[in-house]
Amino acid sequence: MQVAYGHGAKYHVKLAVLARETNAMRPGTMADHAAYLAKLKKTHTRKSGFWARVGDTDAKTPQTSGVRSPVWNKDDG
Repeated sequence: MQVAYGHGAKYHVKLAVLARETNAMRPGTMADHAAYLAKLKKTHTRKSGFWARVGDTDAKTPQTSGVRSPVWNKDDG
């Protein structure tokens, strides 16, 4: 389980960076990253190992080509 938490924490950081870069393009009906994260933390409060790892990872801004744009899907939750 510890390996999965590490991978999940890295993905979380990448998604947080992506959310910062694309928030202006987010449809108004979709929850922003902060609201989604708050819901995730509330739903999974007992995953202290994961939340500890999220705090230990460094957010690095990925290189972007400027050509790609996000495709938004409706939240099913």
